[in-house]
Amino acid sequence: MFNISKTAKKIFILIAAFILLSFLRFIGSQPLLQIAYSKDLFEYLPKKEENFNSILLKTFKKKKDENLIIAIDSNRFIGLSNNEDAYFIKDLKKRHTKLIHKITEKNFLSISENFDGRYFYWMEGERKKGYLYLSCNWKLYGYDINTNTICLIDKCNEASISANDDIRAKASVMWRDIFAHNGKVVYLNYEKDKMGIIYLVIKLFDMKTKKYSIIEKIPEKENRLIYPPSIYGDNIVWCISNIIETHTMRTESGEIYLYNIEKKKKIKISPNNELVMPRIYKNYVIALRHINGIISQDQIVLCDISKAPFKWKVIVYPELYSMKKSSVVTFADPYISGGYLSWYGNYLKDGIYIFLLKELKYYKIPYLKPQKGYSNYVMLYSETPSTNLFIRNYLKDNTNDKYSEYLILN
Repeated sequence: MFNISKTAKKIFILIAAFILLSFLRFIGSQPLLQIAYSKDLFEYLPKKEENFNSILLKTFKKKKDENLIIAIDSNRFIGLSNNEDAYFIKDLKKRHTKLIHKITEKNFLSISENFDGRYFYWMEGERKKGYLYLSCNWKLYGYDINTNTICLIDKCNEASISANDDIRAKASVMWRDIFAHNGKVVYLNYEKDKMGIIYLVIKLFDMKTKKYSIIEKIPEKENRLIYPPSIYGDNIVWCISNIIETHTMRTESGEIYLYNIEKKKKIKISPNNELVMPRIYKNYVIALRHINGIISQDQIVLCDISKAPFKWKVIVYPELYSMKKSSVVTFADPYISGGYLSWYGNYLKDGIYIFLLKELKYYKIPYLKPQKGYSNYVMLYSETPSTNLFIRNYLKDNTNDKYSEYLILN
């Protein structure tokens, strides 16, 4: 029998240990890691419905309102003019209104807004004949409420990019959402390199330091887009999505990524290619799920990224709503504010749910008396971490008189 000396054995063990340690260090240093998931990729969360009045702090109604869109606190609001060309701060208690900014460029109007507790952000985009049209011509601003100063964060100009229809379509996605937290705002833009290649770019801007960072950069391709990134603390989430359209069906597949600013590390957190449109709040990531890539089978799912292995829980699904005339329910635009998740879809007039992430409970906001031929709706407008503002719009007594009811939650 072949014998190995003790010295040779020690050398062999040391070499093996060195190789193993080097391999583990290599794996740990990689920016993109595959995450271990539980056996069941998606679990249904049991429904626990609570009384909505227990979280309702204040409510008031307005007729022909000044379009108050974001709550600073329970008395002060950021508003947008009826012409969508001016922002103001309205103090209901002091009955005082202060102009923030007036849009002066011809054919420009507000596209989207966000408020993170101190800084208010908005994007101005181009319109044509009173309607939005697909354009890469926009400007992103930030406003410091404490110092009453405005900062032009970034802009995109069609003169610098040959905007085909596909790029313009993606530009319209950029207009929809601005996400920010603690003075850091993330958004999408385009860049062209020296070779003329156009890239989809995720940018991070710090209002305190006035510095930019590039978080993601991918070559622009037809039928591929990045959903608007979402940020909380040092974590940013986004989705790279691919769309396939035929004459009979539209399917979409997406992969969600998580980036930590402090560690400068990116990981993929979606277990398969069904998830798109992620949002993050504290340690919670929520996303829209297209089952088998089909949009008409939507769900909204939740993942606690502080716990390993990752588990995705289905929290919004068609069974939440009583279906009377339709067998298909779709959901869209999940938003998070102050720990509450809201969404909307094509459900009927029996009410809308919001979801409290920390307690994993549902709250049903009751509708007013159903209006004949009209659908009342509720939408979360504020992204403020401290104050949650819901606006319920309705038509009174089946007339054309428009009213708005403001709901402020604890």
